[in-house]
Amino acid sequence: MSNWREIPEAHAEAETLTLYEDIRTITKIPVVNLAFRHLATIPRALPWVWTTLRPMYESGSAARLGAKVIEDARLPELPPIPNIYLRAATLSTADISDIANIIDTYVRGNAMNLVPMLTLCRFIDHPDALPKGASLLNEPIGTIELPSIRAIRPILTLENLDDSTRTLVARLEQIGDTPEPNSIKPSLYRHLAHWPSFLCLAGTYLLLPERNGSLATACSCKGCRRHRCIGNLRKPKTSTRAHSRGA
Repeated sequence: MSNWREIPEAHAEAETLTLYEDIRTITKIPVVNLAFRHLATIPRALPWVWTTLRPMYESGSAARLGAKVIEDARLPELPPIPNIYLRAATLSTADISDIANIIDTYVRGNAMNLVPMLTLCRFIDHPDALPKGASLLNEPIGTIELPSIRAIRPILTLENLDDSTRTLVARLEQIGDTPEPNSIKPSLYRHLAHWPSFLCLAGTYLLLPERNGSLATACSCKGCRRHRCIGNLRKPKTSTRAHSRGA
């Protein structure tokens, strides 16, 4: 699993800082997704990608499709962590609330970004696919009211962590690892590293679905491709080369 280069939010300057602020404002997610942070390291990539995808976020389509991804996801069933375990891990009610808020931020943000990013990949692979004025969706997606997400704690860098927590984060990053050369180290565990005791609990809870393969099945790309929201992306009947060049 490789560590994608990124420009962290705390280090963003000039145009990148402005784009990060706009991404947070439009997506209503208080953290800039790793995909955007990685694109910021490639000259001219982030301005082009965000300008291209911004209408999907601004219109609410990305949020509605993301909500459908979450609703239809088939995930391994795990029992809730008993409160006695959380208390023994010295986690306060405020800590648990903050942890839940961070996890909710990642779940909603990743799901919201899935369809726009796959849409962009499709059009990069097939630049003539979408004629001017064509719809991205074969059928409308109903409106959905999403609760607001409050501000979350800043993500930690590996340099900020003590040796034991750094080792724990590295172990958790192996969950869902694939042999693909461009697989990514997830940011979530560094964000949750404010509470090493919770990472211990979470890692223990994920051992069974990791070992029996149910977690890998849920995370597989095949499962993503089968999702009906992604299947709704229109394959236009005609193409307009001149329009695609001007995009």
